[in-house]
Amino acid sequence: MGLEVVPNTREVLIDLYTKTLKEIQVVPEDEGYKKAVESFTSHRPKLIEKKLGCGQVEELIEEAQDELTLIGKMIVIEEKKWLVDEDED
Repeated sequence: MGLEVVPNTREVLIDLYTKTLKEIQVVPEDEGYKKAVESFTSHRPKLIEKKLGCGQVEELIEEAQDELTLIGKMIVIEEKKWLVDEDED
């Protein structure tokens, strides 16, 4: 069972990567996760213009959607952590 074909993959990926780069801005600059996400998210649109060697395009869309979901979850976890730290002071 494969992924559904996405006819406008280029536009979908660019939109997802743009949203990812926007969302990741709230993560602290010194977080390794932020640096990694910014690096591959900035690099992949260039691959779209060339040859996609990192998987089926639909897989990249699924990965980008998963990354956006993960960023949202990490932000919630960090906010809870910050609240707990403030309560301890």
